[in-house]
Amino acid sequence: MAWATNFKQAAVANALPRNRLERIKQFFHLNDNSKQPQKETPEYDKFVGLHKKLNEISQEEEYQSIYEQMLSYKGQQTISSNKAPQVGFQDVH
Repeated sequence: MAWATNFKQAAVANALPRNRLERIKQFFHLNDNSKQPQKETPEYDKFVGLHKKLNEISQEEEYQSIYEQMLSYKGQQTISSNKAPQVGFQDVH
């Protein structure tokens, strides 16, 4: 989409030509395919590389803290037009 004439993003198209992106996608792998089970076996997972990366991310996420705070904001909010005006928005990290 960044290379289409109607929606061309010059910064993206100039920095990374479409053909180069296709070559990168062709050789980019998240998993060692030699360790993956064969397609005929029930253990076969088409997205095994992606699942491993998602598991790594979720394990690291367990140790992150979550806190809430109010962000000061003076202006109109169009998302909740029937509610009374607030002092700010609640921010959850």
